[in-house]
Amino acid sequence: MQALQAIKENKLVAVIRNMKEDDAIPIGEALLEGGVKIFEITAESPDFLTSIKRIKKELWRGGYCWRGDNPGS
Repeated sequence: MQALQAIKENKLVAVIRNMKEDDAIPIGEALLEGGVKIFEITAESPDFLTSIKRIKKELWRGGYCWRGDNPGS
């Protein structure tokens, strides 16, 4: 599934700005529990790539994971 198609189907994208790495898992868990399946961690967040990797490793339950600089990642 392409990113645009996933957004069309889910109709909601949470945008997380200035998130600290230690908050990545609690925020990710809360979003998933609330039914939000697509979220963006902006590049202005400290250690945003590490946060994305942690969420993908610890919370990802299948599906897709995209990064803006590498949509196939």
